[in-house]
Amino acid sequence: MHALLKEISLVQQHSVCLLNEDDAEVMLDGLAAGITARCEDKNPVILCVMTGALLPLAC
Repeated sequence: MHALLKEISLVQQHSVCLLNEDDAEVMLDGLAAGITARCEDKNPVILCVMTGALLPLAC
């Protein structure tokens, strides 16, 4: 097995899921509601930092 695949397998074997997809959706919905409440009377400029924020920002 390729070294990278071994490392991926090792990480998966020793990983614990801290947040499942449904919980992540609830968290993101709460975050969106908070941002909406705080910024509803403003015209914010939102910048995406490319460290994983792109997917939640695109949804």
